[in-house]
Amino acid sequence: MGTIRQETRIFIGKVRRLFAVHFRKGYVARQLDNRRGDCHQCGTCCHFTIGCPMLTRDHLCRVYGKCRPKACRVFPIDQRDINDVAQCGGVCGYDFAGQANTGRPGASPGAAPGPHPRKPS
Repeated sequence: MGTIRQETRIFIGKVRRLFAVHFRKGYVARQLDNRRGDCHQCGTCCHFTIGCPMLTRDHLCRVYGKCRPKACRVFPIDQRDINDVAQCGGVCGYDFAGQANTGRPGASPGAAPGPHPRKPS
């Protein structure tokens, strides 16, 4: 991944999302209303600091269409999450209305995501 500073930032983001999902439900709902795009199921966010035990060897989520934890279902909550994905080398399929998506270099708000193969759920 990178430096201790990057790892710490990613870990803090994980804690921030967990807190938001349980204690800032109004904020999460407003953010999701502004979120556009879809998940490319690349698994980048699943490898933040601690790899998710629900990933298969092929890096697919075993519970994607079934019973994913809420923190996973609402990811990304805001632009900071997309920035974290980009910092880890991924390209998030989501963006937020009215916010530049720094996770996709050269992308403007509302731009369609680039071609990404869809992985089966």
